[in-house]
Amino acid sequence: MTNTFYLDASALAKRYIPERGSAQVDAIFDAVPRARTRVLNVSLGEVVSVLVRRRNTNSVSQIAFEHALADFRTEIVYASEVRVSVTSRLITASFPSSLSTRSTRAMP
Repeated sequence: MTNTFYLDASALAKRYIPERGSAQVDAIFDAVPRARTRVLNVSLGEVVSVLVRRRNTNSVSQIAFEHALADFRTEIVYASEVRVSVTSRLITASFPSSLSTRSTRAMP
């Protein structure tokens, strides 16, 4: 069985803005085939928000922002094979098995 890597917005941002954890994310991108990586569609907007916020607070330059955004578009946005839509089935599958068998009614 081969592993599939789901990258959230926080991990993706580390790919484009150097910070703690960037080396680990870069290692995943370098070692794992794109066919085994997944990104939720909702993460795309979240990553752009992180990039814009970092530019607006001057923690990255305009040029660094433009390069990060271009790299993000190339590696993720236009790479449809890595994007996954959020569905109820996907969300339920992410629950630990002890939670997925419990009732979904609101707790009192």
